[in-house]
Amino acid sequence: MVINVFKAMQYPEDDDAGNCMRIDALDMLIEEKNENATLEEKQKSELKPLPKTLKYAFLGDDQELPVIISSSLTTKQEDELLM
Repeated sequence: MVINVFKAMQYPEDDDAGNCMRIDALDMLIEEKNENATLEEKQKSELKPLPKTLKYAFLGDDQELPVIISSSLTTKQEDELLM
C-alpha cells in the first residue's frame, strides 16, 4: 500500500465537519489470515499415501509444513533432522 502524503495534504481542513482520513487494514489482515488457515487445512488433507519405506514429518511452529523422510530413521535421527 502506498500513501502519497503530499496529495493527502492538499485536501482542505474542515474542523467543523469532524472528518478525518484513515486507512482500515484490519479487515484485509483478517481475510488474509483466514485464507492462510484454509490453505493449511487443504494441504494437510491432500497428502498422498506413501510407500512403507517413506513417511511424512512436519516442520514449522504449528507443524504445518509436510516433508517426506525415510521411515527407517530412529526417533533421535528424526528429531535432529527436523530441528
